[in-house]
Amino acid sequence: MAEDKLSKLYELYKRVYGNENIVDREISRLMKEGLSREEAINKLYERDIEAPSTIQPQYNRYDGKFWGIYYLPISSFVEELPKLGETLDYIEENHGEVVAVIPNIGITPTSIILGTSFQGVKGFSIVYRKRKS
Repeated sequence: MAEDKLSKLYELYKRVYGNENIVDREISRLMKEGLSREEAINKLYERDIEAPSTIQPQYNRYDGKFWGIYYLPISSFVEELPKLGETLDYIEENHGEVVAVIPNIGITPTSIILGTSFQGVKGFSIVYRKRKS
């Protein structure tokens, strides 16, 4: 059962983030918090597959003739920096040269606790120049 969920997570992360290896990093992060591997898989599955509103609009992509743009949403800046790095590597390897990373600043879940005047990074737009074929 966990392997079926893991397979669906790999497929989703490949489609959404462009890199299925991020699943393994997320599982490792949750295991460091004390969850077993199976519990970590179940938690990711519940969050990302069963509650699709948290991941559906996650990865909008513009794919033009010369330029491309990815959007990578994040919920925890420090914890998800590796996800940004992996996405940048993926884009460089598979699509073209990354020319800009633009943070999306705004109200985050932390704003609920600290007040709406507190804003943080909600995601990144990643602009890349496509390789010439």
